[in-house]
Amino acid sequence: METNINSSEALLIQPEHPDYIFDGEFAENPDLIDIIIPNGIKRIEKWAFDRCDELKSVFIPESVASIGETAFFYCDSLISITIAQNNPVYHSANNCVIETASKKLILGCKSSVIPDDGSVTSIGENAFYGCDIENITIPACVTSIGESAFSFCRELKSVNLPDGITSICDGTFINCGSLTSITIPDSVTSIGHRAFEGCSRLTSISIPNGVTSIGDYAFNRCSGLTSITIPNHVASIGDYTFDRYSGLTSITVAQGNPVYHSANNCLIETAAKKLILGCKDCFIPTDGSVTSIAHSAFAECKGPKELFIPNEIKSIGAAAFSLCQGIKTIYCEAESKPEGWDDKWNINCNAEVIWGCNSEIENKA
Repeated sequence: METNINSSEALLIQPEHPDYIFDGEFAENPDLIDIIIPNGIKRIEKWAFDRCDELKSVFIPESVASIGETAFFYCDSLISITIAQNNPVYHSANNCVIETASKKLILGCKSSVIPDDGSVTSIGENAFYGCDIENITIPACVTSIGESAFSFCRELKSVNLPDGITSICDGTFINCGSLTSITIPDSVTSIGHRAFEGCSRLTSISIPNGVTSIGDYAFNRCSGLTSITIPNHVASIGDYTFDRYSGLTSITVAQGNPVYHSANNCLIETAAKKLILGCKDCFIPTDGSVTSIAHSAFAECKGPKELFIPNEIKSIGAAAFSLCQGIKTIYCEAESKPEGWDDKWNINCNAEVIWGCNSEIENKA
């Protein structure tokens, strides 16, 4: 048996069952450092080695035909993964585990280098989940990346996605808190739910012109972003997609977009005349192009300090101004709360609300 592990130091583990390692069997075991899985084991179930923080290397024998996608979750110290050469289902290369027939990379670690020889064409769900990898180059032969593939890679700083990727799936880069740079190719047409949620150090993002949909929470909690530009083909923007933008000052929609437009740094659903997102340096249009404000549209905004709401606004959703610490005064042209405004339109907002103001206040806001 040929391995990349020093067999004199490696531990030949003894699973309870001779054919498989059951769900969570060795989870959170601090004594596992270099391990050899015995030949005869046919499957490694999910969570089998979850949070084995000291685990550095693992050898997987030729008998293993199934590896659960979360089998090695949060093995932060893992740097070496080797598959026996005669395994008919999997092989290893550059410390990646690859499902040979499908050319899918199913498991990586912080020392992984994705092969660029065509042996990998897809990256599976959760493949690098929780890895302490800092930078990753995804070669041109990769055409798809699964959900949560790089979720919680908290040390990941930069990623270049190759041409050929058509979608960024749900949660692909969620909570990559060190990510400062990502290149999205023109081939991408959709950005999934929570794709970049919690990427708090991401300071800029260029959304390609071919993108037609952006999912719920896609850029939620990306507090480092100061501006966003929505291309003209985007026809669907999910709920809370750009919520909780503490630093956002500029919102622009490309001319010619048939569904959305921007005005005064507000994002507006054109046909519905609904303002769905505001920011620090915005003010609400008074020309009748906006008649409603969506729920959470200004949630957690740091400004503007003063905001004028004209009579044209007939409805406001719940929590539209929730936690708006930067807004000190809201001037309303209406004499009292209109019937169409939700009772909780300004819940958890400390701004003073002044009713019966004329449109001249607009110039102050």
